[in-house]
Amino acid sequence: MSINLKYRVLFFLLVLSSYSVTKAQEGTYSYMGFSVGMGYASLLDQNFDNNGLFHLSSLGGPGATLGWVYELSVEEFRFSTGIEASLLNSTSQLSNFIMERTMSYPYPDITYRYEFMKFREIRTVGYISIPLLFGGLFENKFYFLAGAKVGMSYGGWYKILGDIDIYANDAMAIDPYLEMPNHHLYQDKYSSKGKAHFNLNISGAVEFGIDLNERLSSSPTTILDKQKFKYQLNYRIGLFAEYGLLNINNYKSNWSNSQHIDLTNSASSRGYIPVFSGSEPNVYDLNSTLSNIGYSQGSLHPFMVGIKFTILYRFIPREKRISSDCNCIKPRKKK
Repeated sequence: MSINLKYRVLFFLLVLSSYSVTKAQEGTYSYMGFSVGMGYASLLDQNFDNNGLFHLSSLGGPGATLGWVYELSVEEFRFSTGIEASLLNSTSQLSNFIMERTMSYPYPDITYRYEFMKFREIRTVGYISIPLLFGGLFENKFYFLAGAKVGMSYGGWYKILGDIDIYANDAMAIDPYLEMPNHHLYQDKYSSKGKAHFNLNISGAVEFGIDLNERLSSSPTTILDKQKFKYQLNYRIGLFAEYGLLNINNYKSNWSNSQHIDLTNSASSRGYIPVFSGSEPNVYDLNSTLSNIGYSQGSLHPFMVGIKFTILYRFIPREKRISSDCNCIKPRKKK
């Protein structure tokens, strides 16, 4: 999906949610405010298969959200929307694996073996989303919201790192060649980082918690007090969970932006972790797992669970301000 189309989809959903405000029935209340959340996030690797060379395990990491909230209440019913920015940081661990290269020059009949150990990839992705949540308030204290969030990525990055042990087997030798730095035979730490590309995301979302008004504010005593700013503030805290229903890994873009396994040969394959340069035996660079051939049939799904604090301001309809039965002192008419 193109970026322009993504913006159109988000704009349409925002207009649709705003339309419900203009059609609100008499007796409803509108709320606006902000929310902040944090918790555990993970980019779940599913159906990843590169012919068994290595496997991926999702370990997760921290996540955070910051949003502008609009909420419509009709008695106990709640509809919530707005704009939310989220940032997910997740680590995936690679199982150890070995790759081989037969060097015809300058080391004929020698097979170099590259053992990749303790490798992991840290992925970071940011989304701008529009939530469409429905729910209610129970016992004037507990709230519950559920629905969907539609978002587009505003940026993505990766960092892959680990140890590579390079040694060689010679058909004329009994034991492998080890620890010969002048022949690039040694163990060392490697890392590489770059940008990653992610697709449009649609997540199922749920949130539930408790209203904190009774605990954070004093009770108003008069009608005028009830209409003061501080008495229109609503505080709540709750737990939330989100799961991405679509594959967010833009494999096609990540694959096309990856480096060839041999930088000197543009006809060489893409979609592999190590990058070499001609007949040089050392590892020149590393590609992201998001561009690996294992994702040609695999998928990536975001997941986040955490705690969220929300503060909302309630707007009083004009017809409800200072009602006619107010016990206010009316000014005396001039004679």
